[in-house]
Amino acid sequence: MGGVVVRTILIVEDNEMSRKLLNDILEAHGFNILHSVDGMDTMQLAREHRPDLILMDIKLPKVSGLEHTRTLRADKDLRDIPVVAVTALAMKGDKERILKSGCDGYVAKPIHVPEFLDEVEKFLSFARFRLTDSLMTGHPEVDSEHEQLVVLLNEVVDFLWVGDAKGCAETINELTKILKGHFENEEKIMESLGYKHLEAHKKAHKNVIRKYDLLIEDTEHNGYESGFANKLTSVFFDDFIKADMGFKRHMQDIDFRE
Repeated sequence: MGGVVVRTILIVEDNEMSRKLLNDILEAHGFNILHSVDGMDTMQLAREHRPDLILMDIKLPKVSGLEHTRTLRADKDLRDIPVVAVTALAMKGDKERILKSGCDGYVAKPIHVPEFLDEVEKFLSFARFRLTDSLMTGHPEVDSEHEQLVVLLNEVVDFLWVGDAKGCAETINELTKILKGHFENEEKIMESLGYKHLEAHKKAHKNVIRKYDLLIEDTEHNGYESGFANKLTSVFFDDFIKADMGFKRHMQDIDFRE
């Protein structure tokens, strides 16, 4: 008989009282807890223990939590670990800045225990979509549309989490329309900038649409099965975003020549 799988959470928090509060809440609900008091050993702890989730304070004494998150996202072995920011920040634009750094979400201080536990469980149960700096092409219009797609993808995950099939379907309809329009626009931009691998990129787009359409068609027969979010991740990031990295190099070459 297999034993109960104990999930591990790394808490990166310099405030002792906040750290103890998070620790006590999570330990009481069966999680194994790791601690980093200033974030400087985050990478080492992540490599040694492969936590299922990292709770990242933003205001740390030496290097900000956002910088630690960017470092994690740049590491091919650690970039898939979910990171949730824990912050008292509430200024305009903070949410966008936190998510753009690579965090999968954020929890506001002071902690409200039931909502906090729901958020933790959501990030452990569903893959979140993220568009880190390493996946940005450097073209403002292209990257803006990529970010719009990622927002919609995460709305799909939120609907999956609460079991709202209607909301999920409506968001997917919007996602489909924007995705196909984005491909057309992106190809025009690439052509105008003299991207020499345009035909290969068009083939990559057709491959994404084929896989995407098959996935959506399958949901019409089988509903939104447990692996649906991960399959969406595969389509968008394995087949779509990665194909854009050639265009990113082209943009870098243009900047270098200028």
